Amino acid sequence: MRMHMKVLMVEPLGFSGICYYTAGLCRTLQPLVEELTLLTASNYELNTSQEPYTVLPLLGGMNRNQAKLRRGFNALRNPLIMLDVIRANNPTIVHFQDSFIPLIEMWSVNLAHRLCAGVIYTVHDVERATLLGEPTVHSRLTALALHRIYHIANRLIVHSQNSADELQKRFTVDVSNIYQLPLGAPYIDNNSLPNRAEARASLNIPADCIVALFFGNLKKTKGLDYLLKALQRVVERLPNFLLLVAGPPRSENTTDYIGVTKSLGLEDYVRFDMRYIPYHEVPYYFIASDFVVLPYQKVYQSAVVVTAYAFGRPVVATRVDGLSEVVEDGRSGYLVDDSADVRSLADKIILMGLDQAKRNDMEHYVRELTLTRYSWTAIAKETKRIYSTLANE
Repeated sequence: MRMHMKVLMVEPLGFSGICYYTAGLCRTLQPLVEELTLLTASNYELNTSQEPYTVLPLLGGMNRNQAKLRRGFNALRNPLIMLDVIRANNPTIVHFQDSFIPLIEMWSVNLAHRLCAGVIYTVHDVERATLLGEPTVHSRLTALALHRIYHIANRLIVHSQNSADELQKRFTVDVSNIYQLPLGAPYIDNNSLPNRAEARASLNIPADCIVALFFGNLKKTKGLDYLLKALQRVVERLPNFLLLVAGPPRSENTTDYIGVTKSLGLEDYVRFDMRYIPYHEVPYYFIASDFVVLPYQKVYQSAVVVTAYAFGRPVVATRVDGLSEVVEDGRSGYLVDDSADVRSLADKIILMGLDQAKRNDMEHYVRELTLTRYSWTAIAKETKRIYSTLANE
């Protein structure tokens, strides 16, 4: 007898990459289950009016217009809100998409485990503190909460072998409870996209520039300081080069990137848009660029890569952690062993910038990847299989 599969998806942030990932998964997963409900933040960024599943924007704590203390207080209610939703919907599976505050969401995961047939937790970042800088008392408490979450959940989903390895070694998770699924490419409505000329005009970028995009939150571990140093060599070979930096700095990252740019004499070659880029503006940045640069020092996996692929943009990235699993050197982009080697980083950027024919070949290849390896259809089917296996235990 077929089980009536009811899924509660919990995504507490309500904006940015994990929000978009969850929406893509829900859209393709919905036809495969009987009921699907998304519990998310009250300030949910996306338009819910046309989604084929129920969206409950009830969770607190992610309103960036509120003070941190107020946000934290609002987040304290989230486990009780989730408890009410579980009691009202009686889901078969509760699937958590990462966490906002692990010390709070640990209680949500624990409650779900007590009340439901199965709990699944997608680990987008195994230990976020390692991406933000030096360990602190708060980061150590967070690691303890994550350890508890990883051992309460029945199944963990990761996006790279690197993440799976770290879960086993650092958090002693049984390998049989870990499933690896790729990040899905973002949904793109090609009928509403600008062309390159329109995107560049919107961003006031000259048509003849070779544009590299650095996109996302500015964390210390993302290597933007090395990229800026590499540009001194790049602009000698590519005088029409422009680096477009789009994304807000993290609060713990005090590096003055604009000051660094000025000290290097690169003001004419770097454009900063240091704010959160809302969903409807994201396509303009990728379409206006020729390729994307990810000079990261540490990363578990990056939605920026699959987003670049979805827009037909190859990448220049470091051969580090999960990036080396999704960037095929010479096919979908170029890899550099270490972004601190600014000469090698510059040479790969120059190579990408000079060879238009190679970029065109890469563009065709990465678009094909989004329809195959990073297809939501395949990801949703495998996710449903994980649900069914767990529910039938």
